[in-house]
Amino acid sequence: MRTSLLLVLLGWTTSVLGWGQIAHRASAEVADHYLSETSRLAVAEILGRESLARASTWPDFMRADPAEFWQEIADPWHYVTVPDGEVYGPESAPPQGDGFTALEKFSQVLRDPAADPEERALALRFVVHIIGDLHQPLHVGNGTDRGGNDFAVTYFGETSNLHQVWDRGMVDGWQLSYTELAAWLLDDITPERFAAWSNPDPIAWITESAEIRTRIYPEERDLFWRYNYAWKDTVEQRVAQSGVRLAAYLNQLFEGVAADQFLGNLRQLCGQAFAGELVEYNDSDTDLVGQPMVMHVRECSESEVRVPFHIGDDHSRTWVFTRTENGLRLKHDHRHEDGSEDEVTQYGGDSNGVSANEQSFPADAWTRELIPYAANNIWTVVVIPGEVYSYRLRRTGTDRRFRVDFDLSTEVATPPPPWGSE
Repeated sequence: MRTSLLLVLLGWTTSVLGWGQIAHRASAEVADHYLSETSRLAVAEILGRESLARASTWPDFMRADPAEFWQEIADPWHYVTVPDGEVYGPESAPPQGDGFTALEKFSQVLRDPAADPEERALALRFVVHIIGDLHQPLHVGNGTDRGGNDFAVTYFGETSNLHQVWDRGMVDGWQLSYTELAAWLLDDITPERFAAWSNPDPIAWITESAEIRTRIYPEERDLFWRYNYAWKDTVEQRVAQSGVRLAAYLNQLFEGVAADQFLGNLRQLCGQAFAGELVEYNDSDTDLVGQPMVMHVRECSESEVRVPFHIGDDHSRTWVFTRTENGLRLKHDHRHEDGSEDEVTQYGGDSNGVSANEQSFPADAWTRELIPYAANNIWTVVVIPGEVYSYRLRRTGTDRRFRVDFDLSTEVATPPPPWGSE
C-alpha cells in the first residue's frame, strides 16, 4: 500500500524526469565497466557500497521531497535549452542555472578532497544523473514546448507526450532489466565505438542531442511500432554513449584530482634531497650495486616538477613530472656532461592513474619507437611524504625489474646540479 501511494505521489513528476530508471541505471552500469582504478577507488570512497546504478536515479527520486532545494533550486539542473539553429554555450544558461552549469558546479565539489562527505556524495549522484540526462535529446529542449512535454501524442493508444515516450516509453517497452540492457549494450560497444565515443566534453554531448532532437518530432501523433522501430537504435546508442562518456568524464575528473595531489606531494619536498637504496634489479644493473644514490626535488611549479636522480658521480638523469590535461606525464631527461641530450632521452609515458600517492606510466608511442625493447615498460612512482619515494620499472612479459627506494624521513646534502642545468 505504501509503495502504491509513493508511486501515485511521484506520478506528477514523471513528465519531467530524465531517462527512466532503467535507462539511467543501464547507463551507469555501462560506465562502471569502463572506470579506471583511480575512479573506482574514488567512487567507493564517496558512495561506500552504493553503486553508480543506484546513485543514478536518486536525483529524480528526491524530486518528490517538498523541500525548496528539490522543488525550486535543483529543478533546472536536469536539462538545457538550445533553440533550433543555435549552439549551446555556458553563457546560454539562465540565471538559475541548467544541466551544464550544475555539472560544472558539482564537478568542482568532487575535485575538492576536503569538501564535506555528504556534499561530495550529492555531487557524484548529480554528475551521474546529469550526464545521462544530457544524452536524452529532449533534455536539450528547444525552449518552446518544455522538452516535448507539451507535444501531445498517443503511444499505443494511451495519452502521452513525446518527452515521456523518449524518457521511458520505448525503453520500458523492451521489458528488460537494467542489467540485461547494460549487458546488451556492452556487447555492441566495439573497441572502435568505444574510442569514438570516449569524449568527456559536455558541449559535444549537448550538440549531438540538439541535432537528434530536430529529427524526432513525428508528423503523425498516434505512435505505434513504426516510431519505435525508427528510433530504437538511436535510443540504444544514446544510453550506451552516456555510459561510455560518464566513465570518460569521471576518469578524467578523478585522475586529475589524483594527479594534482601527487604533484602536491612532490612539491612538499621541493629543495630537499634524499638518499636511496637499490632494492630490485637485474644482471644488467649490477654496476649500480653499492653506488650512492640521491634524488633531489630541484624545480617545482604548478604544472611541473623536476627531480634529478644522481648515481655516484653520474648526474645525467632527471625525472620530469608534468601535469597534462588528463593527468600526469613522466619523462626521463638524459644528458651528457656537456649538457647535450643523450640519444636515448625523453622516454616515458602518461599516467593511467592509481592514487595521490602512486602513479603508473606505461610506455608511450615515442618510447616504443625510440626503444623498441621497452615497448612494454611500466614505470611506477610512489610518494608517501615523510616516508618513502619509490621509483620502479617493470617490463610486462619479462623478468625485467628495477626499483630504488628513497628514505624521505631524513634529508641529505644537496647534490651538484644535473648535467645541462645552470
